[in-house]
Amino acid sequence: MEKDIELSGQKLHYDVTGPENGRPVILMHGWGCEFSTVRSIAVILESGMRVYNLDLPGHGKSPEPTTVWGVYDYARLVGEFIDTLQLKDPVLIGHSFGGRISIVLASERPLSKILLVDAAGIKPRRPLKYYLKVYSYKAAKRLLPHCIRQKARR
Repeated sequence: MEKDIELSGQKLHYDVTGPENGRPVILMHGWGCEFSTVRSIAVILESGMRVYNLDLPGHGKSPEPTTVWGVYDYARLVGEFIDTLQLKDPVLIGHSFGGRISIVLASERPLSKILLVDAAGIKPRRPLKYYLKVYSYKAAKRLLPHCIRQKARR
């Protein structure tokens, strides 16, 4: 059954299936997708588990946030969803960006399990030296063919 909930001023659309007393599972799709993307997983699980399939803000039937959000904002909202619905030790299944949200949530609160499906990771903090090296290489890669062509014309 499709439902809407408002959390901290943000409307969140979701689909809930399975027995009310089933173990809670939260499905989160990847960036640019909607809950129908992971619906096939919900169909498999719903016979014995209570599946909450989310349309993350700015996707599907959930409106975009009024400000720019990062992964921690999405994780905060999913955490609030868990608390509001009083879901005990949910299992999180995250595809791509949904996996990234799952990783953040797992670092902040107790969860039963997380399953990552082609999950995007958390980017490590890197020193300035790393970025100078990478972007120097990228600049050289773009400029070098242009320089070679100019030299060949002479």
